[in-house]
Amino acid sequence: MPVVSAAGWFFYFWRIYGTPSPTAPYGGVEGGVSFVPAGLAGLLADQQFGLLANAPVLGAGLVGLAVMARRRARLSVELTAIVVAYLTTVATYPMWWGGTSAPGRFGVIVLPLLAVPMAAWWAASSPARPALAALLVMSAGIALALAGIDRGAFVFNGRDGYDLLLDWLSQTVDLTRAAPSVHRDGVAVALTDAAVWLAAATVAATGAAWLMLVCPGRIRPARAARGAGASAGDGEERDRVPPAGPRRRQPRRAVPGRVSHLARPAAVAMRARPAGAVRSGRCRRSRDP
Repeated sequence: MPVVSAAGWFFYFWRIYGTPSPTAPYGGVEGGVSFVPAGLAGLLADQQFGLLANAPVLGAGLVGLAVMARRRARLSVELTAIVVAYLTTVATYPMWWGGTSAPGRFGVIVLPLLAVPMAAWWAASSPARPALAALLVMSAGIALALAGIDRGAFVFNGRDGYDLLLDWLSQTVDLTRAAPSVHRDGVAVALTDAAVWLAAATVAATGAAWLMLVCPGRIRPARAARGAGASAGDGEERDRVPPAGPRRRQPRRAVPGRVSHLARPAAVAMRARPAGAVRSGRCRRSRDP
């Protein structure tokens, strides 16, 4: 099956462009190693076409590769080799962004592999779970915004260096200037901007993990939600039921033929007392016959 698929792919280019080379649509411009820095920076961090910029949770997969190397070193090396080799190969193309397309068009094929290191990091580190959950929620929000606003008009960007979603989010602050862009600023400036964002995210994640360790009972959302629900329920009960006075302990009913537990010591003492014995103060004296 792989051989048949590869033959069909090359036949497609030969039939349309007269050559089996996949670079034929680019006007004969050959790729090379010189395009790799810009290609990798754009595929990962560019605000319009970068994978991490549009799905921050994928960064957890890259960190998870290092975490998984402690227990499953071979599997970590294999996954890293596949991801690095593929991304480096597609980065050699001059048009690494894939034209007017969705973010990370050429890198989507290796994304399912990152699910394994994500799960490994989740299982190995409990303090990292709030950060992973936050990244997942953020990524889901970006995906919903891209697909849902104006019938998905923000999915496809041109290479002008200004992301449509960031431009739509704020009309007073130019968010596109704060995000990295390879097309607008070049590789060096884009990597610098990406490093600033990465440092800020690292500080935020570290602070969240520290709070989880110091006061776990105060910031757990599930426990807080249960507490809020219980408080609301108590409030409703207080609104429906009038406040009662202080509870008084009801005296226990005497059962015929049964000695109360309060009277048992006295009864035992009466049974154990010798005949004719009387009390005098704190001492007992026996009356001589």
